Amino acid sequence: MGGPIANVEREVKLDVGLRFELPDLTGIIPGVVATRLPDAKLQAIYVDTADLRLMRWGVTLRHRRDAVGGAGAESGWTIKLPGAADGVALVRTELSWPGSFGSVPAEVASLVRAQARTARLEPVAKLLTERHRVELRDSSGRKLGEVDDDVVSVMDGRRLAARFRQVELEVTDAAPVALLEEAMRALTLAGAIPGDDRPKVVRAIGPRASQGPDIVVPTLDSNSTVGRVVSAAIAAGVTRMILHDPGVRLGDDPEHVHQARVGTRRLRSDLRTFWRLLDPDWAGPVRTELGWLADALGEVRDADVLMGRFRGQIRTLADIDAKAAAALLRRLASQRDDARERMLAVLDSERYVILLDTLARGAANPPLARGDAEVGKNGSAVADRPVADLVSAVVGASRDEQASNGTSAGSGATDAVVDIAPASTPAVVQPTVADPTAYRSEVGDKLAADVLPALVRRPWRHLQQAVESLGDDPPDEALHEVRIRSKRLRYASEAVTGVIGKPARQLAAAAAGLQGVLGDMQDAVVAEEWLRRQAGSSPPSQALVAGQLVMLQRQEQAACRTAWSRPWKVASDKSLRNWLKG
Repeated sequence: MGGPIANVEREVKLDVGLRFELPDLTGIIPGVVATRLPDAKLQAIYVDTADLRLMRWGVTLRHRRDAVGGAGAESGWTIKLPGAADGVALVRTELSWPGSFGSVPAEVASLVRAQARTARLEPVAKLLTERHRVELRDSSGRKLGEVDDDVVSVMDGRRLAARFRQVELEVTDAAPVALLEEAMRALTLAGAIPGDDRPKVVRAIGPRASQGPDIVVPTLDSNSTVGRVVSAAIAAGVTRMILHDPGVRLGDDPEHVHQARVGTRRLRSDLRTFWRLLDPDWAGPVRTELGWLADALGEVRDADVLMGRFRGQIRTLADIDAKAAAALLRRLASQRDDARERMLAVLDSERYVILLDTLARGAANPPLARGDAEVGKNGSAVADRPVADLVSAVVGASRDEQASNGTSAGSGATDAVVDIAPASTPAVVQPTVADPTAYRSEVGDKLAADVLPALVRRPWRHLQQAVESLGDDPPDEALHEVRIRSKRLRYASEAVTGVIGKPARQLAAAAAGLQGVLGDMQDAVVAEEWLRRQAGSSPPSQALVAGQLVMLQRQEQAACRTAWSRPWKVASDKSLRNWLKG
């Protein structure tokens, strides 16, 4: 199967009665000609999980063919990814592959892997559409848009379950701004009314397909419990990962890799912040797995950052160096391609989707410490954490075996335990599906406002200690450690902002300022290291360019070494920490 055909839709949907007559749209703006195209009779089979996870995440997957066209008719798979509103129009990304109906091709299924995860894809709906098409072109023959007048029949086997009619107006990027507005005006005067922006299949299936995603980020306020805050942190992180997964796979926008990596890193940080409240048999392996995923994403993200940095800096060099500079960029691009292949192998692994499922369960049922935990002034928790009821005898035995020879738990684990780790790490402990209260604990019912400040004080103290340990001329590694500590403080403060409000938001912003300056310095350090490695194995012309770029990195490092003390002064202001009790 070849690569997908990508298209960005800008469309408006209008509801009409079964007796609606489509008006002539020629001349709705000067030069526009409306031409009737051959009718089509489309059969669409929609594929989803049994609980309609894809649709609930705003994704549709279908196979469609033209039932009128016979054996040679166009047939293929289409995925529509969620988009955003652009005025009255809805913008969605559509990807299509030619092919006949059958098992979902691997290339297609991979783009919905994060939403479906370990659930099986299967047909969930069949729609027959009688489509009357009108194409809109300008006086030069350039396509500006299309109007599709659809009578949709919802089938239950061979029985007609429901029928509705809908007009879709889609415009191209070449269309004048006025075209959409004037076409809508003409259709409205003919009797159309603003329609349902949801996909046809969601309308056909009804409320079950209109539910929100299977992972919900709880809203937080000053009365939220510890359990609700932990749930929100896990849900927000895994939601970010899932939403950006298709974009990471498509590779068209490096921001998707960045956001997915942020999701994994923020989750690891949140689990560290809430560590003393969590079941360590769950949180430990999950943090390990998130680190594995972050490393795979990080290789690509680091290459993207270097590419952006070098492209900007190369423009400042003399024209005579352009050819050698381009060769250096090609070398970096090749390394990025290799890293991307490794990253995609990670995303296509069973280990990855089981991690997502583990996080989804953790968001719904936070794996908190069990027993009557008491959080002390230093942020520690004293709790009885029995997990024997969640671990089968075979898992206990397998852990003894791991201690002696490094082997992993066998496949005999039930739903209570899922091994998502490599052979060198322990199995992930999860609550059983049959017992949704398996992790109910008294610590989870505590008022978060009473518990969380002590937990955030801990990363603040670590940051303070890291800064105080610096000498007059600290090495790069020491400043990088300060950056890491400031990021942890930022994430911890942001994780509790919904409960604490403005004080936590202000501390997070101050930590972000320090992180930003030291992050710029670290980027320059990494860039210098890469350039020095390449210079040693490059022809003289490329080595010369690498040397010039190294000088620019050194200049930025020096500037950051001077600048970081200012945001630190802001972040260390005692008034920002009055809420960190004790």
